[in-house]
Amino acid sequence: MSYQQEPQSKPESKITTSTFHKVLVSVFIALYLVIALVQSVPSTDLPKGIAALSEPVIAFTGTRQRWNLFAPELMQMNQYSSVLIINNAGNMQLYEWPRLDLKNAGEKFELQQTRRFVTECLARPQYSYYWPGISERFIKRFSSADAPIEQINLRFNFAHVPPFKHYTTREKLTKAYTPDTTFSYFKGATKE
Repeated sequence: MSYQQEPQSKPESKITTSTFHKVLVSVFIALYLVIALVQSVPSTDLPKGIAALSEPVIAFTGTRQRWNLFAPELMQMNQYSSVLIINNAGNMQLYEWPRLDLKNAGEKFELQQTRRFVTECLARPQYSYYWPGISERFIKRFSSADAPIEQINLRFNFAHVPPFKHYTTREKLTKAYTPDTTFSYFKGATKE
């Protein structure tokens, strides 16, 4: 006596995907792979045009590859960026980019990409071509008829972190950051 099983039919899928969604997912995966490949090539072998184009995109999207994830190197300094705005009367105003150490958990998550762009990209000299355009935006935003803005100073502020053998908590770290003006822009300056 032999029994034969009838072939089972494939259950119908309740999830339908359109061609658009498939293409969208494929483009996302392809872009992520290109970003990973660009970061895995030594920077000396990477053409400068590709590096100049990809670094701001990588910093803004937060897709930087972190190879030290499981054995991180300890930070040697805390840092944040600010902008010193000076009007024609000599009055100064300090603008601070979002500082995550002063935010709650929800705000930290929301502002992470901005912080990465500012500290990992904007503060570096190789991206100095962004500085005049960002300075012009600050002039437009903060100028008024009574006090037009004359000068913008992009500043990188840092404080050294003690070595691990002198461990301390974040709350006990120094609040005295050293300001370092990265770039000064004067209204009406010509762009190179």
